[in-house]
Amino acid sequence: MRKYIKDPPSSLVKRITENEVKPVGFDLGLAPRGAEINANVKELYLPVNIDLRHVRELADKNINGFSFNLELVPYYVFSSKYKSIKTHLAVNGIDRTVEEWEEPLIFKNESSEHHTKLEPQIDPDDAREQAMKKSLHRFSKRVETMEKKGHMTIVQKEDLLPLESDVCLENLGLVYRPLWCVEGVHGVMVLDAFTRKIIEMDYYRDAVA
Repeated sequence: MRKYIKDPPSSLVKRITENEVKPVGFDLGLAPRGAEINANVKELYLPVNIDLRHVRELADKNINGFSFNLELVPYYVFSSKYKSIKTHLAVNGIDRTVEEWEEPLIFKNESSEHHTKLEPQIDPDDAREQAMKKSLHRFSKRVETMEKKGHMTIVQKEDLLPLESDVCLENLGLVYRPLWCVEGVHGVMVLDAFTRKIIEMDYYRDAVA
């Protein structure tokens, strides 16, 4: 019997379910648009670095988990460079949020783990636009200007953005990020299977009352 989330997680699970209350551990039912909008985009996978046995151990300690699902969330990953500064930006293929990913990044050509694969809801051009916006702010420079008016000195601060033409943005491909989504007696937990870090932990209200 499906057990529905009483208080869905505030960010990641809530975002990937398009703000609907869905049962964690089951197919999210997103429209399969990936094949039509990403025919020419290389698909890559971040490796799964924590197995189900260890996930169960973590879940038992925190929420008494009973439903476990490995979900592959799509991200358009870009290498972004301005002058001598370089970073990697990952655009969530479902809700357009942009994250800065730290190196080292290890990509695989396929995933051998049993999983639920979510399809992207935005196209590469849309993702590139979001990555460029993030890049401009990432590489901006805060400057101060002072203006004297009588006996007063007015200090103004503003961010100077680089020109888009000066930012080198390279699409590295559509990268699937593995997330363990766990539902338990006391709440839900989301764990990044690549970094082995818990990124969401939400308890039901009656579990912490």
